[in-house]
Amino acid sequence: MNKFEKFLFTLYFVFLAFATTVALLAIKGIIPQEQINYYYSLTGSYIFDIIAFALIAINIYFVIRLLKTDTSNKAGIVKYTSDGEIVITNEAVKALVLKATSNIKGIKDIKVFVRPGKQNINIMIKMLVFPDINIPNLVKEIQQNVKSYIEMIAEIPVGEVKVLVDDIASGTMLKME
Repeated sequence: MNKFEKFLFTLYFVFLAFATTVALLAIKGIIPQEQINYYYSLTGSYIFDIIAFALIAINIYFVIRLLKTDTSNKAGIVKYTSDGEIVITNEAVKALVLKATSNIKGIKDIKVFVRPGKQNINIMIKMLVFPDINIPNLVKEIQQNVKSYIEMIAEIPVGEVKVLVDDIASGTMLKME
C-alpha cells in the first residue's frame, strides 16, 4: 500500500467512524432529528450526494485493489530473455544462500531474508556462530561466497549482503572435520 492509499484509507475510516457515531447518536435520540434536518438544509443535499459518491468510489477502488492478485511478494526476481520470462522466487534465492554457506565452518544456525530491489537483490543473513571463531573473517567469507554464488548460479546482481551475528552458541564445541 503506497502513501496515497494509506491516506485514502485513513480518511475513509475517519469519515466512516464519524458518520456511524452521528447515526448512532441520532437513533438513540441524543441528537434531535430537527438538528440533523437543520444541518442538512444548511449544506444542501448536493454535498451529501458528493460524499456518498466519493465513498462509493473509494469502496470500489479498495475492492478492486483487494481482489487484484499481487505477485510482487511471491515472484521474487523476474528476468526477461529472448526465449521468455524467468522467475526466481525469494525462496529459491534463500535456498541458494543456504547452499553457498553450507561449507563454511563456524556457523551453527542461519536464517536468510531476501529483499528484491529494482536492479538487484539485497540479502540479510541472521546467524548463530560457534564460540572462538573470528567473526569478521567469517562474515567476510560469507559475504563473498553468497555474492559470487548467487551471481554465478542465478545471474542476479547482488546489491549487498548484510550479516547479523545474532548470538554466540554457548556450551557447544566446534566440530573439526
